[in-house]
Amino acid sequence: MENLFKIKNLIFIVLLSLVQLQWVYSQKRLVAHTISGEPYIEVNDSIKTLTKGTIIDNKTTLVMQPKDEVTLINKEGEITRVINTGQLTLEELSKLPKVKDNSSTVKKYFSYFWKEITNTMASDTNGSGVVYRGDEDILLQFPSHNSLILGAELNFEWQPIDGKEKNYYFVLLDSSNEVLLTLGTPSTKLSLLLDNKLLKKGETYHWCITETAYSSTINDLPKNSFTLLSVEDTKGTSKEIITLSQDLLKLGFKKENLKSILCLDFKICF
Repeated sequence: MENLFKIKNLIFIVLLSLVQLQWVYSQKRLVAHTISGEPYIEVNDSIKTLTKGTIIDNKTTLVMQPKDEVTLINKEGEITRVINTGQLTLEELSKLPKVKDNSSTVKKYFSYFWKEITNTMASDTNGSGVVYRGDEDILLQFPSHNSLILGAELNFEWQPIDGKEKNYYFVLLDSSNEVLLTLGTPSTKLSLLLDNKLLKKGETYHWCITETAYSSTINDLPKNSFTLLSVEDTKGTSKEIITLSQDLLKLGFKKENLKSILCLDFKICF
C-alpha cells in the first residue's frame, strides 16, 4: 500500500510539472505584429505564411530570409525586432534584445494586443472581432470589437464576398441588441455622422452585416461592439493618442500606419 501511495504521488507530481511547464510556455508565446519581406513559419512539418497576429510558440520555427524584418510582441508588451536570417525557435527569439525606448503606455497597449490575440486562439471563439466568420462568410473589419470611438463621423467597413451582386445589409443595434437601423448598400463601406441623435456619446452599440434585409438569425450573427466616448473621456483620450503616436514614432513605426495601429490594435478609433 505504501508503494502504491508513492507511485500515485509521483504520477501527480509529474502531471503537475507538465501543467506548469505548459503554462510557462504559453506565457512565453510571441505574436507577430509588423512584417516586411516574406518570412514564414514551420509548424508540425507544415509551412505557413507569417501574418500579423500569428502566434509563435514552442512548436513553431520562424524562418527568416535576407531583407526580411519582423516585429514581435510578448506578454509584457515588449517589442523585439527580428532581422536575423535562418531558422529561429521560440527560445532563440525570446533571447533577442528588446527595443529599449518602449514607454509604459505603449507596453500596456501592446500587452492588450498580445492578450486579445492569444485569448482568441485559446478559446477559438469570435469574441475578439479579430477574425469573424458569420453570415455567408462576411468578415467585419472596422470598427473592430470593443473599440472606443471619437470624432465627428464613424466609418464602417467589411470584407466583400466574391461574386456578390445584391445588397449587403448593415444593421445597427443598441447595447440590448435592439435594432436601431437597417440600411442596404452594394458597397462594403458605410459612414454615419456622430450627431448625438442616433448615435449618442457615452453609449455602447453593436453592428453586423447580413445578406437579407430581414434576417431571422440576427441574434446569432457575429457582431462588433463599439463605445462612443463622452465629451469628458474624449479630452483624456485625445491626449493619450498624442502620447502614443509620439512614442510609436520614436520606436520606428511609420506615421502612415499609426491610425491603423491605434484603431485595430489598441482599439482607439478616430
